Amino acid sequence: MDLTSHRIFLVQAGGSETELNLTPIEFKLLVHFLRNEGVVISREELLVAVWGDSVHVSAHTIDTHISSLRKKIAITGHHLKAVVKKGYCFSIQTPSGKTEAGSPA
Repeated sequence: MDLTSHRIFLVQAGGSETELNLTPIEFKLLVHFLRNEGVVISREELLVAVWGDSVHVSAHTIDTHISSLRKKIAITGHHLKAVVKKGYCFSIQTPSGKTEAGSPA
């Protein structure tokens, strides 16, 4: 991940890298999720973290960006789950098929 140029790369099994093409909003969302892996993050927290507290953004807008991000990271095997009435939770999938915390995905 290159925070300066806002680029994220997937490292393949053979060591080659492929860039994950994200919009600026998707990039900010993914960085926030990566920094808070395994933590349930509310929509309100995402609003402040990504758009700031001076912009009005609807819950539907957040859901749309999350849906798009889910599709783009699906090839990585990582999970971005909705937690009913709480928000979203991101978990990193290891090659063995387990989450970083060690529980099955």
